[in-house]
Amino acid sequence: MLRPKNLVLGMGCNSGSSPEEIEEVVSVNLKRIFLSLKSVKCIATASAKQEEAGLLAFAEKWGIPLEFFESARLNTVDVPSPPSPHVLEAIGAVGVAEPAALLASGGGSLLLKKVKSGNVTLAIAETA
Repeated sequence: MLRPKNLVLGMGCNSGSSPEEIEEVVSVNLKRIFLSLKSVKCIATASAKQEEAGLLAFAEKWGIPLEFFESARLNTVDVPSPPSPHVLEAIGAVGVAEPAALLASGGGSLLLKKVKSGNVTLAIAETA
C-alpha cells in the first residue's frame, strides 16, 4: 500500500541528543497517533540545529529531508503552546517544534501538539 508523504516532524532537541533518543521519541509518538514514519515528508527545525549530529544522523538513516527556519521566521507563527523560556534564551525563538512543523507543512494543521521527552521536543503537522 502506498503511503502519502504528508507529515512534517517539527523538532527541537538539546545539543548532543543521540539519534537513538530522537528515533525513540518519534517512533513512540507516531505510533500513539497511528501514523507511520514512512509518511514523513520532512523534519523541520531551527537554523541553530544545522550542525546537530544526532538530528542529522536520524534524518540520514531514514532518508528524510531537513528544513531549517530562522528564529525570526519561527516567531511569526501562532501556535497553541505557551512560549518556551529555554528556547527564547537559547536562540531567540518562542518555540521550535510547533512553528517549524506548521511552516514546513505549507499551511497544514497540527496533528500532535508539542511533546517533550528527555532531550527531544516533537510536534507533528499534516501538509495542506
